[in-house]
Amino acid sequence: MFAKEIYIRRRSALCGKMGSGLILIPGNMLTPNNYLNNAYYFRQDSSFLYYFGLNTPALVGLIDADSGEVALYGDDFTVEDIIWTGPQPSLRDLKTHLTKAIVQGRRIHYLPPYRGETKLLLADLLGLKPAALHDHKSVELMMAVAEMREKKGPEEIEELEKSFHIGYAMHTTAMKMCRPGIVEREIAGAIEGVAKSYGSG
Repeated sequence: MFAKEIYIRRRSALCGKMGSGLILIPGNMLTPNNYLNNAYYFRQDSSFLYYFGLNTPALVGLIDADSGEVALYGDDFTVEDIIWTGPQPSLRDLKTHLTKAIVQGRRIHYLPPYRGETKLLLADLLGLKPAALHDHKSVELMMAVAEMREKKGPEEIEELEKSFHIGYAMHTTAMKMCRPGIVEREIAGAIEGVAKSYGSG
């Protein structure tokens, strides 16, 4: 991803736009295919990537717009994990932190969740029913994120230009393969292979 300073600046700018409250940005979790440890290809949440730059599953970012403090929370660790990592902030710690903030009357800002597992996580963290999440989403956060993400920095433009070349290679591969007797799955497999050969699955 980009240099860490870029993400620090983005989070700081977001705090400035929001002014106050806690900004809760969950990353995506692994989505099991046919059992827990056999997951589909992982795709991180775009807003989480934009503000944290981490492609690791099951992380939740919390930004305090009042103090500028930032924390990452993840899966609860076992005793075996802690032996190697030391104490780590867990989702249980996050729920305690959010519950305290809610009692204090602080606003919790979050974007509308689009995955079922994220809806369940947010509902549990915030003490809401999943169906009520839509009513409590932060329109202010939605507008702030949209405003920031519509303007591209030089590092983003550079990555977009790289992706144009990948797209060109994929399209020309598909065009060269189009002939009688070729089925769509062969072309789809070939162009997916082109994307993966560039490191873009």
